[in-house]
Amino acid sequence: MDHTTFEPFSFRKHFLFLCDLEKEVWDFADPKTKRSTVWLMTVAYALICLKKSTRTLVLRKKHELLGVILIKEPYKRPKLLTTLTLSSLLFLVKVLLSLRGFKTKYSYHAFELKAQKLCLEKIDNPQEIDSYINLLMVSKKTQGQGLGKKLVLKALELIKAQGGKCTALFTDESCNFKFYDRLGFTRIFDQKLKAQWGPLEQDSDFIRFLMYEI
Repeated sequence: MDHTTFEPFSFRKHFLFLCDLEKEVWDFADPKTKRSTVWLMTVAYALICLKKSTRTLVLRKKHELLGVILIKEPYKRPKLLTTLTLSSLLFLVKVLLSLRGFKTKYSYHAFELKAQKLCLEKIDNPQEIDSYINLLMVSKKTQGQGLGKKLVLKALELIKAQGGKCTALFTDESCNFKFYDRLGFTRIFDQKLKAQWGPLEQDSDFIRFLMYEI
């Protein structure tokens, strides 16, 4: 029997789970970075992703939270009050990061935004994209059990119900991007781009970014 269920995201119930999942799945900073700074970076990225999404689903198996997906549905905008609240919290977190000497212009998200913009400039007919999968994460201990597929298919079902015709997602080489190939997504962008993590030349690196649509 399949014991997995979906539930809508609740900030009070699920925000800490989202942040913990980010830290579990991704490396946010150099190992020398203070734990408190890494936590603030994690919170900032979670707030950014929530702010640009219209719906968030959490996947539960019995009593355990195991995954989350954030989507931007067609013809819908995030609620104004929610956006203002998240923006205020994000501003506070960025102030705390700046007090610790962290420069947001060198954050992963800042570079990701530039990469997304470049991607949309290079692909054919970007105006056909009417919805996005903004974030997909599944706990490492349950990866390979089909939970990510369940989340994506549920998200696509909700998008289709809103009249969605073309859904896209943007990712990088750190994830198992071939997962999207197997699900039937089409790769429309695949390129290495230079990321700058600090003011010096040695602070730069090349990251492979990919964009898919279905």
